Amino acid sequence: MASNLHHLTESKASRLLADRTRRADLDTADFAQAYVQLGACLGMALVEQLETEEYDIPHCQGVRRGVRLKEEKAVGIIVMLRAGLYLAEGLRSLLRSSPLFLVETSRGKGLSDADLVKIKAADLRHALIVDAVVNTGASITPVFGQLKGIGIPVVTVVAGVAPKEKAELLASEHPDVSFLFARLSTNTYVGKGGTDTGNRLFGTEFLD
Repeated sequence: MASNLHHLTESKASRLLADRTRRADLDTADFAQAYVQLGACLGMALVEQLETEEYDIPHCQGVRRGVRLKEEKAVGIIVMLRAGLYLAEGLRSLLRSSPLFLVETSRGKGLSDADLVKIKAADLRHALIVDAVVNTGASITPVFGQLKGIGIPVVTVVAGVAPKEKAELLASEHPDVSFLFARLSTNTYVGKGGTDTGNRLFGTEFLD
């Protein structure tokens, strides 16, 4: 497996949380909360790869030394709407000062010029592309070059699930991008209506 591909498929904690995102009997609120919790789990794995620093914190016994992410505001969370929103909320339980960008991409075209202007203004050194599911990768792959093109040196994809073969292909085709998935799946399908993740998260199962 490529060194830039990471996943928590065998992690007991991740499996417990990911199972809730696979259930068909959850209502919209519970389903969304499952993704928030899974995002927090992914955040714990992600921060192990990030640099931290000590700083002074107020403590009940006086000033003490605490720890925080170094240059946290330079790590941007780029949320693929709609489905990436709740996963990103979970990530923010650890990346509490990171700027959040809500974006929509055109398949095969990537981010709009307006979104790129906003992201560039944040002067990021690390961009996290967050989505609930990566199926074909067509929505995110154009974004890689766009982010590199505006001067962001480190790009990481964070998602709940991806087909194993597609994840491995993406990692091999984009060795300068890191990929972090809660699980890799051997079940490949693109949801529609009541099986679409975004529709289930937002209660719009009546939409195609």
